[in-house]
Amino acid sequence: PPAGRTGAPPPVSLRAGGTDAPPVGEPRPSASKARAKFHDACRHHDAAAARRWLLAWLGAAWPEAPPTGLGAFAKQCADAALGAALSDLERACYAGGPWSGENLAVLLKDLPKMPSHGGPQAPPIAPLYR
Repeated sequence: PPAGRTGAPPPVSLRAGGTDAPPVGEPRPSASKARAKFHDACRHHDAAAARRWLLAWLGAAWPEAPPTGLGAFAKQCADAALGAALSDLERACYAGGPWSGENLAVLLKDLPKMPSHGGPQAPPIAPLYR
């Protein structure tokens, strides 16, 4: 094999499969399309596609302030089980290895409501000089 290649096939989660990715440079997919593609990727245990489609779903659902990544989404949700499932997805995408999408698909049948930032605001800081 060429230098840097072991000849071993890539991990199943990173192999190109039947689940396509959101088109690059095209208009953002609808939330319903991204949700369906995310669940399809989870059924096929395709970690890379699940991650891409989940980010597309988040972006379509909250276009004015989408989470910057899966870690940020997990923090915003403050759900330990969902956070663990998202960490597992990230690990599968970046470290490789097998991944099962069943748990994440069950936890994310729909996106949770994001906390609103319209609550009480802190009083303004008093001026230094009066």
